[in-house]
Amino acid sequence: MEQGALIAMSGGVDSSVAAYLMLREGCRCVGATMRLYRRTITVGDVNWIAFPALAAPRRAEVQTRYHQTPQMALLEPLPDGRVRVTFDEPVRAAAPGQAAVFYDGDLVLGGGTIQEPISEEN
Repeated sequence: MEQGALIAMSGGVDSSVAAYLMLREGCRCVGATMRLYRRTITVGDVNWIAFPALAAPRRAEVQTRYHQTPQMALLEPLPDGRVRVTFDEPVRAAAPGQAAVFYDGDLVLGGGTIQEPISEEN
């Protein structure tokens, strides 16, 4: 009887190696990816460097992962001091607790901590 395995594919090396090893042993493998892409996130504990506060919506490049290329987004100030970030294109794995840094070219505008992804259908 053929054995099967469901493997959560994170996009990293570990899950790919696990799938390869299972296939090599004769298992039938099915890979499932988690819903990792988000278009909108909320950022709190924001520290502004280029100006005292975000007074109005503004476009900026936003980086949410160390090796990620900054992505264009709309920054919108929220009444409680947090910032809603809406990316032009969904970004991968923007997770609560990670940093989000806002740029205008090489100029760092500020940054904060990702608090929650906005629940949405992408």
